[in-house]
Amino acid sequence: MDTLITEDLDPGDGQKLSVMAYTALLDMILRGAIVAGEAVTERQIAGRLGISRTPVREAVRRMEGEGTLERQRGGALVVRPYSLEEFLHALAVRRLLEGEAARLAAGRLAPEVLAAARARTDRLRSGGMSETTREDDRDFHAAIAEASGNPVLATAISDLRRRTAMFRLGRLPERIDQVCDEHLAILDALARGDGEAARAAVHAHLDNVRGHLLQRLANLGTPTPAQVGALPVPVPVPTPIAPSTAAPAATAREGLGSANAGSGNPQDHPRRYGRVLRVRGATRRP
Repeated sequence: MDTLITEDLDPGDGQKLSVMAYTALLDMILRGAIVAGEAVTERQIAGRLGISRTPVREAVRRMEGEGTLERQRGGALVVRPYSLEEFLHALAVRRLLEGEAARLAAGRLAPEVLAAARARTDRLRSGGMSETTREDDRDFHAAIAEASGNPVLATAISDLRRRTAMFRLGRLPERIDQVCDEHLAILDALARGDGEAARAAVHAHLDNVRGHLLQRLANLGTPTPAQVGALPVPVPVPTPIAPSTAAPAATAREGLGSANAGSGNPQDHPRRYGRVLRVRGATRRP
């Protein structure tokens, strides 16, 4: 059920309600209740959430600015499709940022935070992929980002994770056991305070996500960006140049730049300079 519970909000809490509408709308997109390419209207979302259109309008504007929604030529807003190439680019940046966050977080997570992360991992392994376990996975990575001590880094990671979560094929339920093992390797390194090992474990985790996805697409017969880039690029055929009808250039003997051009004094070349003078309207030879 998507309806928001707003009884505890004061009438003047419009900004808070806008944030709630944004979060609810984003959640509907991430869990597939609103799919890529589907039109989004303020009236539709307000009706589903049980709130007025004003906070929904603010939420929609924010999502359009972030690129989650895009406006079509006719003015309609739709959920922007997320391509494989964009997913892989975002995953590469996540690898850099999340690896650094894990390095910084090593030895800084409280024992109870580590214990909660291990419990979430066990729940993921036993319960399989569900809405709850997706939230557990999000919280696992968010805890590491926040423990880095760099709020800007944590915000950037959260934004990138949101973007990659919109790519439906990026959800790989068959990898649950492997994901849990990778999470535990990250947690072990964090608990030991080994920053380099934690970063390497995060890199291995995201590299495996990328590799498994590309293998899955290859099995489905879908061309990957690397395969598309390997296709031969057509070479343009040059347009034939028609023969020129202009008068031929001066020969080396008569050209001003030739070895026989002399010093340029009219007395050295009376005939040639005489012709030039006549063309200019002069009748007297030099």
